[in-house]
Amino acid sequence: MGGSGASDDIEAAVQTYVFLAEGGQGTGKHWYHSKERKCHSEAGDEAKQEKLLRELEGISGVSLP
Repeated sequence: MGGSGASDDIEAAVQTYVFLAEGGQGTGKHWYHSKERKCHSEAGDEAKQEKLLRELEGISGVSLP
């Protein structure tokens, strides 16, 4: 979310995008102000990911390959 009520520094966010676009360290990770951050422990739970995808498929009617 942005705008005048944004809770963080937009320039730092832009710098993170640039850092990653220029070949910053790795992909598939969570980044904040150009530094890797740990995600919630459940984010890596593949069974929960699959359950979420099935539920979203049921809501949207869109199947993933």
